[in-house]
Amino acid sequence: MHKLYSEFLEEYESLGHMQRIPDNCYSPINYYLPHHGVLKSQNNSTKLRVVFDGSAPTTSGRSLNDILLSGRVQEDVFNIMLRFRKHKIVLTADIKQMFRQILIDPTQRNLLRIFWKNKHWERPIEYELNTVNYAPFLATLVIKQLCLDESGAFPLAAEITLSDIYMDDIVTGCENIENAKILKNQLIKMFKTCGMTLHKWNSNNSEL
Repeated sequence: MHKLYSEFLEEYESLGHMQRIPDNCYSPINYYLPHHGVLKSQNNSTKLRVVFDGSAPTTSGRSLNDILLSGRVQEDVFNIMLRFRKHKIVLTADIKQMFRQILIDPTQRNLLRIFWKNKHWERPIEYELNTVNYAPFLATLVIKQLCLDESGAFPLAAEITLSDIYMDDIVTGCENIENAKILKNQLIKMFKTCGMTLHKWNSNNSEL
């Protein structure tokens, strides 16, 4: 467990998703996220995921989540599944590490700080998270903006993504294999424009 936890956070830092805070870096307002590991031994890709807890209350009795503006922009999952069942050719895909591909404004990162040390005798090191911390509202908003920005170049992908995505899962389809191939290629290229990769592809058609 400790080895997996260390490897997870080492990768987090090496990919630029968090960074060390210099000792002389002072901010009058900070929030330190408690974090813990969730072990999924059956998962082939990520055995352990570190969860950063924005709902933990501070000495004021309020948490970071308590003071953030909230909203809902996700499509209803029931409607997505109803549409999915109507297609002759279906395809699904997942946005790889979607949350971690979206940068947080540097002026806000002092509210996403953590402590970490590899050995119990070491001095804890302060880090700031640079990317979205599993915040569905922010991530969904970014995806919707991507569709608006790229609708001219990838009209089919933009239209489908606005209606047939739930969190980081695209669940959609077409009436024939030709349109499905066009859609798949547009989806790949559209998400590539913002550095996102689609993986875990599935379909009821082996050619696709």
